[in-house]
Amino acid sequence: MSNLEFMEVSVVGIGSCLPEAELTNEALIALSGIDSDPDWITKRTGVESRHVVDPDEFERPTGMMAFLALRQAVGFAEIEYGEIDRIIVATSSGDTRIPAVGSFVSQQVLKQIRIESPKVEAHAPGAFDVNAACAGFAYAAELGYYIPQPGITAVIGAETFTRFVDPADRSTSILFGDGAGAMLLKRELVPRRPDGSGLLASHAETLDEETAAILKVELGETIEMEGRQVFEQAITSDPYSVEKVLEKAGCTTEDVKLFVPHQANRKITDSIARRVGFKKEQIVSTVEHTGNTSAASIPIALNEAIRAGRAQKGDLVLMSGFGAGMTVCTILVRL
Repeated sequence: MSNLEFMEVSVVGIGSCLPEAELTNEALIALSGIDSDPDWITKRTGVESRHVVDPDEFERPTGMMAFLALRQAVGFAEIEYGEIDRIIVATSSGDTRIPAVGSFVSQQVLKQIRIESPKVEAHAPGAFDVNAACAGFAYAAELGYYIPQPGITAVIGAETFTRFVDPADRSTSILFGDGAGAMLLKRELVPRRPDGSGLLASHAETLDEETAAILKVELGETIEMEGRQVFEQAITSDPYSVEKVLEKAGCTTEDVKLFVPHQANRKITDSIARRVGFKKEQIVSTVEHTGNTSAASIPIALNEAIRAGRAQKGDLVLMSGFGAGMTVCTILVRL
């Protein structure tokens, strides 16, 4: 790298995948038999519907949704699959314990590379998974930005979380949905100094051990959640993390174009935004039609916002996730 070349990291592609079946609150109540009504669910959580994988839709639902989200991001970026150097998948609901979801996605990419260049020896990109529950995508994106080599890194959040839900448990069955989102990061040498593009600041931490059991899935069991405690931890730890990032970057909420929080439920995201000081027009919310998609929620929401024209090149976007552990991660990036 010469004195006249600088390294820049930019978002070049974005995409998402939601299962075909969309389950409204009315349909959920009819299927599960829970004692509730649609308006109560919407008022309490902000969720009106969620997408749920049909058992016959995909053989490997988490992996295939991850790949389909990546495929959309590749189309957005107008690149070839062979340009992808590595894949990071954030998930806590992999189709198999081993191998990783990232490995499955990488093999799908290899198939596409062979179609693109049938006469050239092809290799699958390196891939691995990150499991930090609902905070997973923010952690994975942070890793993606810090990878030093030039090239393209695919960062994906993918979950089939409804497989862990007890339909009769009203505290969880009304919240969760399935889906995947992907972001392509390109690190390259440029002949000018980047104008603050890439990752401006990040913050991550795990709370004390007393919070570890308030949201969990034991092996072979369904999800257990202490809703009130999760709410209290989220509206405390996440604003702190956001404020730390803004402080590190020397920014205020006024400088941020979009705040993309983990889509846990509307009450939590509204409380976090209010405590930090974000205005309604800065907040990205998809929970009304996706539910809580765990590590997939941030990239799904980011994809919808960018495609709707809510953020442009040069804008500051703040992403923050919190989840089981309890763990939290926040990143501030310039598109």
